[in-house]
Amino acid sequence: MAPLPVLGDEAAELKTPAIVIWSNIAAWFGALVYSCGMVFLLINMESPLLALFCSVAAAFSFALIDVLPKRKRFAWMMQVVAAVLGLAVFPFGTVFYIFLFTRWFQPETREWFGIGLESEATPLRR
Repeated sequence: MAPLPVLGDEAAELKTPAIVIWSNIAAWFGALVYSCGMVFLLINMESPLLALFCSVAAAFSFALIDVLPKRKRFAWMMQVVAAVLGLAVFPFGTVFYIFLFTRWFQPETREWFGIGLESEATPLRR
C-alpha cells in the first residue's frame, strides 16, 4: 500500500475561498431569475426595454459564472460590479451582497484572484 501524499502549499494554493463559491451560486441564481424575467416579459410583451435589461443582466451573470472559477483578475472586478447592482435587490440581495462585500476585499480572496494589496504595489502601478 502506497503512502498518502502529504498536502503542502500546493493544496493551500488551489483551495477556493468560500466566498467565491457563494458568489458563483449567486451568479447562477441571478442568471436564472433574469432569464425567466426576460422570457416572461417577452411572452407578455409587457416591456421590451425591461426585457432587454434582463437579457443583458443574464448575459453578465453567465459571463461571471464562466470566469469566476478560472481565477481571472477581471472576474474580481466583475463581481464587485454585480454586487453593487445586487444591493438594490431588497431584501435578499442587499443582505447577501453586504455579506459579500465584507469578505470579497479580504487578502485571501484578492490573492486567489492574483490581485495584490496597495502596500505590495509596484511603483509603476501607483
